[in-house]
Amino acid sequence: MRWLPLLLLGCGPTPEDPVLAECDGDGPARTLLIRDIRFVRQTDGVSEGFDLDGETGTCGVDDYVAPDGTPSIDNAFAGLIPALELTEARTIEDIIAESIHSGRLLLLIDLEDLDREDDDPCVDVVLQRGVGIPMLGNDGEVLPGQTFDVNPNLGASRVAGAPLAGGSVVASPLELTLPVQIFEYEFDFSLSDAVLRVDLAPDGTVHGILAGGLSLASILEVANNPDVDPALLPLIEGLLPLFADLEPGPDGECQKLSMTFAFEAVDAFRF
Repeated sequence: MRWLPLLLLGCGPTPEDPVLAECDGDGPARTLLIRDIRFVRQTDGVSEGFDLDGETGTCGVDDYVAPDGTPSIDNAFAGLIPALELTEARTIEDIIAESIHSGRLLLLIDLEDLDREDDDPCVDVVLQRGVGIPMLGNDGEVLPGQTFDVNPNLGASRVAGAPLAGGSVVASPLELTLPVQIFEYEFDFSLSDAVLRVDLAPDGTVHGILAGGLSLASILEVANNPDVDPALLPLIEGLLPLFADLEPGPDGECQKLSMTFAFEAVDAFRF
């Protein structure tokens, strides 16, 4: 039985094991800049997104189904979009785009320890705010290959060891603050317990979705702004309780609204 210890040693992982080597944190990194971000709509009960709360129909709000058939998708804001598009709120996507182009909203995604871009068992995903004024192309979009600094006043949100499969990596939980400026007023929309999916296409393009919960109080703060269409406030006050689907309070009423964004990103560099 002298061979038994040797056999047991042979069955265990070694320093040369390829899977362990990919989790050592020494792989290359890829930095991405989100240059376009839009609300995810729903069609006939189908929406991209995630199950953010592990529940179905929280606070009586129906969940959606993902295009691949995955149930319990939380994206309640999609139900509000048709009503909001009849008001001044329809311009908020344009406001977000202008914030990106002016440099007020630069979202950097770092994929660290990225040994392979198709399948990699351990990728560190870092979401943080950048600083700088991006250069735009003739089409008005942010050009790839630019270098930005990281905002030192806002901490990074990191998820370590997320698996990447088929070119896609999902990371959670993340915290994200989206500053939105309406006239001279700036509001911070904070997405809590956010989930990020990054899709790396073979042709080098990058897309993804970002979902999380937005507090009703922050939405009402914007609606109460004197420069916002006065017709928006009663609409928001009436609709929000009907669509809120996250974080039930002691009274059973949900305090947050699930929201999902789709984005396009380009390669960038950091100082």
